[in-house]
Amino acid sequence: MYLPASGGSTRWGHVTSALLSFFRDPASAGVGVDLGFFPVRLEDVPDSCTSDDACGEGAPCLSKICLNALVELDLFAPCQTDTNCEYGTGLPPTCRTIGDCSTAPESYCFTESPDSCDGSCTQSGICSRFVSCRADAYAEPAVALSVLPEAQPELARALQGHKHGEDTTTAPALSAAIDRARAWSADHPDHEVVVVLALGGLPTACFEENATREQAVAELAALAADGANDGVKSHVIGVFSELEIGDGARESLDGVAEAGGTVQAVVIDAATNVSTAVAAALAEIRGLQRGCEFRVPELDDVDQVNVVIRSNAGTKIIPRVRDAAACDGAQGGWHYDVDPASGDPKRIALCATSCVDLRIAQGASVELELGCASRTLE
Repeated sequence: MYLPASGGSTRWGHVTSALLSFFRDPASAGVGVDLGFFPVRLEDVPDSCTSDDACGEGAPCLSKICLNALVELDLFAPCQTDTNCEYGTGLPPTCRTIGDCSTAPESYCFTESPDSCDGSCTQSGICSRFVSCRADAYAEPAVALSVLPEAQPELARALQGHKHGEDTTTAPALSAAIDRARAWSADHPDHEVVVVLALGGLPTACFEENATREQAVAELAALAADGANDGVKSHVIGVFSELEIGDGARESLDGVAEAGGTVQAVVIDAATNVSTAVAAALAEIRGLQRGCEFRVPELDDVDQVNVVIRSNAGTKIIPRVRDAAACDGAQGGWHYDVDPASGDPKRIALCATSCVDLRIAQGASVELELGCASRTLE
């Protein structure tokens, strides 16, 4: 996210600007937001090491890394020979031995490269990770789920005060976000809950040693699929350079989005107007998820449910119709996914007209009211 983008800003700067705009947008009123960041940095990881034990959770201690992956991808990739360093970078695959520089103890050098240190370079090692790969480290969001516009000031403070990291620990962060969304959805079956994953790079940490990019992305796709199976869809927004897009970033993220039930990712060229493009993607997700389908809560009587749309224009009770074929083009309506006379309904769906009304209404939200006879279409 810290990499440069258009207008002299960074990818992180543009995403932050788009999120702040989304939070301030009157059309976001009624939207609940849970905000989490990654990576989470580990404490007390030494600058250099001679053993795995010295690194603790940051193990293993790497004696050799791929110089090309470090320079171009900011990735500590272990290696034994140059052949282990095929990362599709502009620089040639180059495996180098890590050392401590006598004249710059806070940095490291490479024993095969005399120009990497003004003094002597003594072989040592570097811990492979300075960030946590445990999902429970990402369990607590920076801002717990809160409703806009009241939540806007706290969300803005969290964004503006966040110090972004360099590693992309996507898997544990996505896992934790889906877990939070899954729990909220179970407790609030009348709400549509989704995860929005915003990335400024493909995963660079928290996957198996020597894993390929395809394997790292497949792990993300599996997490997204598990969430989708439980009714939590994952939307994916990525900001990449033209080179990264040409190298398959779009296809990689499309696989995660498809597994997460949202067909394809929104991939934005970092050289374009990134803030505007991210804001448009968020607005589109908001419109799509202004729910037109809802889980059926525990009911005492399936005939005592009313669907109510509340918006800046007022309150409207949506009439119930028999099924999708009975939807009225003018008055809209709602129906169960299964006729209660023949089975147990799991979902409530709005007819197309009512769905459009919901999505275009300012400050709209939906409530399921129980206990009174369903209003039906006359």
